Amino acid sequence: MALSTEPDLPRWRLDCRRSGESFVRLRPVSALLALLAATLPALPASAADNPPAATPADTVRAINTALVKVDTDALDKLARQADPLTRLLATMALDRVHGRFAQSSAEAATCRAGLIDNQPQLALYCALFALGNLRLSGQDSAANTALQQLPQPFQGKLPATQWDQLNHFATLQAARPVPEAELPVGGFTIPVHAGRHHGGHEAGDDSSDTIDAQIDGKPVALRVGTSNAYVVLDQDTAQGLGIQAAADGTDKDHAASVAFGTLDSLGFAGATFRHVPVQVVLGKHIHAIGLSILAYLRTFRVARDGIQVYGPADARPACDDAMLLASDAGGGTGLRLAVSLGINDAQSVALLSFDSPFYLYGNKDAPATPAPGGGHRMGGMSGTGGGGMGGMGGGRMGGMGGMGGGRGGSARSTLEVTLDGKTLRMPYVAARNPDLPWDYALGHAVLGDMDLYVDFAGQHTCLLQH
Repeated sequence: MALSTEPDLPRWRLDCRRSGESFVRLRPVSALLALLAATLPALPASAADNPPAATPADTVRAINTALVKVDTDALDKLARQADPLTRLLATMALDRVHGRFAQSSAEAATCRAGLIDNQPQLALYCALFALGNLRLSGQDSAANTALQQLPQPFQGKLPATQWDQLNHFATLQAARPVPEAELPVGGFTIPVHAGRHHGGHEAGDDSSDTIDAQIDGKPVALRVGTSNAYVVLDQDTAQGLGIQAAADGTDKDHAASVAFGTLDSLGFAGATFRHVPVQVVLGKHIHAIGLSILAYLRTFRVARDGIQVYGPADARPACDDAMLLASDAGGGTGLRLAVSLGINDAQSVALLSFDSPFYLYGNKDAPATPAPGGGHRMGGMSGTGGGGMGGMGGGRMGGMGGMGGGRGGSARSTLEVTLDGKTLRMPYVAARNPDLPWDYALGHAVLGDMDLYVDFAGQHTCLLQH
């Protein structure tokens, strides 16, 4: 199983806690949100010529889908509805998508306070949404505290069985160690070693770029990915490092493909992280960090040869593009970064998927004929047999894994893409994966032509062309 076969690997946001030699899996916030969506009562109708969704469940489902797909158009439409509650919920979600976590939480608090007596299910949804904002913004300790305090105001308002479940969940969470980060003072650089034979790819393959790290004091080379995970390791590596992990265990009929555990420590380039959730997956030579670790860096620039982390006094590159974040409402599956691209004369959202070796891929069919000349051809993948494409021609999909389905399972072409007012010709793979929530995704090969700049503090993300 290649790391990037899943567009959004199940993230152990709520982790597991160790009791002797056993592990207890805690139910994720997202599971509670799924229960809420099916039990919310109906909202009153608004003006007939501008109706909101028929029920709060419809509104919640629409918002949850838009959060995952980064569908700002759908959220904008909901935010313009006549019904004030629909507008509030949509604005709360829009602020999350753009990384404005504090504003989103303030709107969630307004929702909770106004509805807890008359619509407690929807009030709970908003309370859990605010808790998700805390987790996604790296405030795990505050999120645990908020969750422990959450059941009491809802006692007597929720059905007794549901309240007991919520209270039990919050109690278990109190024992969970939360991730902690200690970063060097000021800015620093994380060297990236290109083309090492690591991560299951041939030497020279773009996706084998790694950083030197230590897991529980033991050296390991980790790829820098943009998945929603903290750390992902294959089973052999996890066992070699002495990591204990437990599978979900909820499906008795199928073998688990992912197990979960906690690293005591992760370190690289002078940065130290403690109590780090880890996913242990099937496959070989899978060693990667994801966006959940990178987010602690706050403001950084990812290039082929290194990651520059900016200190408070460091000069930053010009970047005004609004941040786009994919997530679930409760924050249980973590964050994914996306960018806006002009494709086929329309603005489209492209997920950043640096765990894949490709340049640009997605569910849209490739053009019947290659795109005409006129734009700048991106140099990182100028040929189908070399550069970032590596050995794809032989049917090995590399980091894409099941995205294209193997030999002959994908169509390769070139698309004209508009970025920052410039027309670029990007190599494109039509993956045709119905499980991929996004039309397009940008893989690791784009780093041959541009750097990724991320500013969580200022809520900006830019692709900086070389």
